Amino acid sequence: MGNANNIMTNIILEQQGLPDGYKRAPRGITEDYTDSNGVKWKVIKFLGKYYRKKINSSATTTTTVRTDNDPQPTTELPSWVPDCVKNGVKSLSGTTDPNKVVYINDKGDKWYFSKNGDFLYIFKSGRRINGDYVCDDNDVVITTEDGEVYRGKNKKWLKKVTDSELQKKLKDKTDTNFWEDIKIGVPSLIDKAGEWFHDMGDDLKKWWKEWRKKENNGNSNSSCNTNGWLKDPTDSKKYVFKVIECKWYTKNVSTCKEFNISDNPKYKSSVDILNREYPNELKNCDKNQSSVNEPSWVKEHSCIKGFGPALPKNSDSKVSFKSANGVDILNFYKNFNFSYEHENGIIENGTWKCENNITVIVTDDKARYTSDKGWDYSKVIKKDQEIIKKDYEISPDDEIIYKQVDKDEF
Repeated sequence: MGNANNIMTNIILEQQGLPDGYKRAPRGITEDYTDSNGVKWKVIKFLGKYYRKKINSSATTTTTVRTDNDPQPTTELPSWVPDCVKNGVKSLSGTTDPNKVVYINDKGDKWYFSKNGDFLYIFKSGRRINGDYVCDDNDVVITTEDGEVYRGKNKKWLKKVTDSELQKKLKDKTDTNFWEDIKIGVPSLIDKAGEWFHDMGDDLKKWWKEWRKKENNGNSNSSCNTNGWLKDPTDSKKYVFKVIECKWYTKNVSTCKEFNISDNPKYKSSVDILNREYPNELKNCDKNQSSVNEPSWVKEHSCIKGFGPALPKNSDSKVSFKSANGVDILNFYKNFNFSYEHENGIIENGTWKCENNITVIVTDDKARYTSDKGWDYSKVIKKDQEIIKKDYEISPDDEIIYKQVDKDEF
């Protein structure tokens, strides 16, 4: 191995790291802008995706109360209101705007649902949080900009786990000490189609900081805990490796950053070296484990088996897979509906079918996927937001990036 190149030479760009304070931008945001609440945002492109950060640190999503512009409740409920919203949120009212309905909770907070799928939460104090909603198996799912999720069947708000290091830790089922600790510290933690959520009342951020501090001899900012990780076969001291759910992961021992290298073709040579050096690490991987997570009806549609192992089953009416980028989720429903869940919470709906053992997916905005040719966006149509098609591009992980001109809905 003495003449082998460092197996991580292809990861230079990732190790530069995302600048502090930036988070994933909503779909369509590609340049600096000021939102409808008057908050200014700086937008950058990093590794094919767009990220944003507030320019003025004092700005928040809180705005003054604008009751004069807010639609007022009426008695008549419009016909366009989906059943999932009616079932998931009781006591809905129509408003003076025919394209919006409202629910007012016992605290006086207002939930506005728009015909185009937009959502707005207005606290009694006047603070506003934007988001969107979709129907999932006749259950309304609301996702806000700050990562909170409401499901009508549960009748409660959940907080999505967004810390990338904790997300990777949650994929590792072998650390029994970690799982014993987190079940006690954050008892509400639940897994939904490969994504983790917890009750708003559980301070997961605080628990995670304290747990890391304990694991790293009292210093939460010390070098990473590499117990159970394998050394770099090329004798590099920068990275360690581990098999998690039958996938090779690497960790930068300086930044603690972890990521999957098995599903990225550019790291194939690195994976080959690891497989040769550590042949026993993958021998216990059950290649048929995916079938355990697949409902019985999937056997009738062999074309949807080319997306890798299925995610843990949480419904007999759908089967879910990770996308090629390892973070988004593809959902195939028994009734031939389809949904694509982006990492930032945006959900795109559509339909799927098998044609001559080829998977065919068509989204509501006419994007088309076939398993032999990939995604085709040439026929994407305009939605309620103006989409300037000449400005779209395909990122390295095959995610379409739109430049959108947002309208002031409220």
